[in-house]
Amino acid sequence: MDPEGLREPESRDYYRDLGIERTATYEEIKLAFHRLALHYHPDKKGDADEFRKIWTAYEVLREEELRAGYDKDYATFHLEWVVYDFRVRNYKIWIKDEKARREAREVARWTSRVQDSVQREAERARKEELERAEEQLNYLRQEAEEKRQEEDRHRAGQREAEKAERMRFYRERREREREERLKKGETNVEDAQDDEELELGERSQSQDKQDPEKTWQVRQLDPAWKEVFAFQKYRTERALADEMKVHDAYSESRGLDFTAAGLDCPCWGCVRRDAREKREILERDMGMRYWQNRLRESRKREREEQAAWHDYMMDELARAQRKKEIQKAIESARHQQAMEAARKTQEKEERKKEVRPERMVLSPEYRQLRVRQTASRKQNDLNAIAAARAQVASKQRQAKFQEAEKVQMAHEQIRKRQEEYLRDLDDRQNEQPNANVTLDLGWPKSKAKQAVPTKCTFCDTSIPHFSFICPHGGATACKPCKDKLSVFMPPKPEMQDDESLMMWALMT
Repeated sequence: MDPEGLREPESRDYYRDLGIERTATYEEIKLAFHRLALHYHPDKKGDADEFRKIWTAYEVLREEELRAGYDKDYATFHLEWVVYDFRVRNYKIWIKDEKARREAREVARWTSRVQDSVQREAERARKEELERAEEQLNYLRQEAEEKRQEEDRHRAGQREAEKAERMRFYRERREREREERLKKGETNVEDAQDDEELELGERSQSQDKQDPEKTWQVRQLDPAWKEVFAFQKYRTERALADEMKVHDAYSESRGLDFTAAGLDCPCWGCVRRDAREKREILERDMGMRYWQNRLRESRKREREEQAAWHDYMMDELARAQRKKEIQKAIESARHQQAMEAARKTQEKEERKKEVRPERMVLSPEYRQLRVRQTASRKQNDLNAIAAARAQVASKQRQAKFQEAEKVQMAHEQIRKRQEEYLRDLDDRQNEQPNANVTLDLGWPKSKAKQAVPTKCTFCDTSIPHFSFICPHGGATACKPCKDKLSVFMPPKPEMQDDESLMMWALMT
């Protein structure tokens, strides 16, 4: 907003300076001037410019001739100051909104910075935690591997020691048997055969470690094992690719290639590769049945992976379709919002164009039009008020008529109960009507609602606890009114002689 348009008009609005109406009397003008002079007088440490303004206004308005001449052109001065006040008020609102927007942008910027800092700190802490967990895991794996290797060496030593012990025991037994046969003078043919068998047994035990290799070489020449070797090659290449991927990622994160540097790499890929190589060495001794089971399991696993991948792709396709539909709905909503905003902007521009220009305000035709519009608006307001009052009065008359109708129906029902009571007395023929008899009107008892207070139809008082409702018409009575209406009232005698009227008066 341009502050250049906020300059004060050259002509002063003296009534505005003194804070009075245009129809103020001389006493009101004088009182307003003295009140402002006490506040702005230079001797009171006030503002000299403001005091000069109110003094000029007072000098003009206290003289009748000067005031009459000023009032001729006052409409123009007043309009200029009205426009000025409107612009100042809009400028203040704009300044306030701009300050709020600037504060909101600053808060958003600082919030973004804090969020980024917190995210970076959380990422760094997470990486450190992962590195510590990985180091601890590698240490535990290395320790477990060393322990397993030690146990394997220990078991291998035990097996070798057991074999050596069995061979020593067998040799000693053969020596004892040979000495016994020599003492008896038997031939040494059996001894030579036993020595040859013993030597063959030792040679076969020493060649146990070479038999798997010979078996492996024989299998490579067998066509039946071609599918097994192809499966082993495929499995080895796939496992090696995964292990190298893990090894490269670990080396890149550490900044050092342990394998190229001649060091033992503690990554999970290298650990898996060592275990896989040992497992492959042990699997060389397995027969065809074992490999057939492995091939069957591999094919089954591949089918399951293909099915899972197909399901995943179908889910992704459905998710992409849903995302596309949602995006389309969002774009449609945004388009509607943009159209609504454009419509509101156009309406706002049209309203701005309808603002009264100054030259139109100054024309007498426009002023007459404004006077007619104001008078029409006031007349419409008066008509609306009169219609509302007439509607309220009509509702009140209708409510009074309904209340009177309820009272009349209640009295009619009471009259019928009294006539029934008189007929009962006529049937008995030995009793006289008594004014102290309380009749049962048959009005049901109802508990009063606290949220909506109930009023008595007969005495127009609020009923705090219980009310009695007439079944004919719905009249509501409080306890005192119901007791009063329940008392038997003898009918007025048809014969208007003095004795009958006296008896009726005493009974009532």
